[in-house]
Amino acid sequence: MIKSVAGMYFSPSGEAAKLTKKISKVIKDNIEDISIEEINCDYEDMLGDYSNEFDSETVVVIGVPSASGRLLAPCINSLKKIRGNGAFAVILVTYGNNTYGDSLLEMYNLAQEAGFNVTSAAAFAMDNAIFGSPGIGKPYREDIEKIIEFARVSANKIKRLSGTIIDEMRTKPAPLNIKGSKPHRKPVKIPLHPSTNSLCINCGKCIEICPMEAIDKNDPSNLDIKKCIACTACINACEQDARGFSGPMYSASKLAYEIFTKKKREPEWFI
Repeated sequence: MIKSVAGMYFSPSGEAAKLTKKISKVIKDNIEDISIEEINCDYEDMLGDYSNEFDSETVVVIGVPSASGRLLAPCINSLKKIRGNGAFAVILVTYGNNTYGDSLLEMYNLAQEAGFNVTSAAAFAMDNAIFGSPGIGKPYREDIEKIIEFARVSANKIKRLSGTIIDEMRTKPAPLNIKGSKPHRKPVKIPLHPSTNSLCINCGKCIEICPMEAIDKNDPSNLDIKKCIACTACINACEQDARGFSGPMYSASKLAYEIFTKKKREPEWFI
């Protein structure tokens, strides 16, 4: 019997968090239709030193970003510290309207290794964390409808699989045929890094949120580019608009990105 839904996300830019919360809420509402008890729904941020343990009475919705077709290193580290213990999982990746590459397959394998029963998986194009949006404010309205439909279909599958209170009698989901290559493509080091401008007031919020501890604790303008993964957590945490991308390399990369991503990428499901 499902008693709770947990939305868990690694979301430096905020896009994966929004998607995870939306899908978690729809799944919770749909499962609650057949439950004699109210279903709890909680959200947890994996940004930072995160670990957790779940049980077979929980549905876990996990949302993370794809970076050049792979998962970010701190995201992988967090996923390896989680124990599913037979919980059903719905896994999601967001990407900037270019390609999600091997990231969804990589996440699927990590979730299975962690002990989750993965029932469904999906990749959704969202605003690009670095370049903004030639996707023009994705997700589009029609994408929202597809997100809701994916969540409903996922919830219905979970209801079929969890139709007994006896764990041993539960049906396990069949393997999902997720796109991607194995061995996975090599991670690409993004040659772009945020810089600090004159609006900085040295509040330290960027230092606190950086998952790689790449920002100097005494001088926020000093960034260790060998550690930085361009996740944009520091940019989104800054209330002064004092951090961002700039320079000729960024301008050229943004132009190339906009040319490459003119075609709207559709949501992809694996259920």
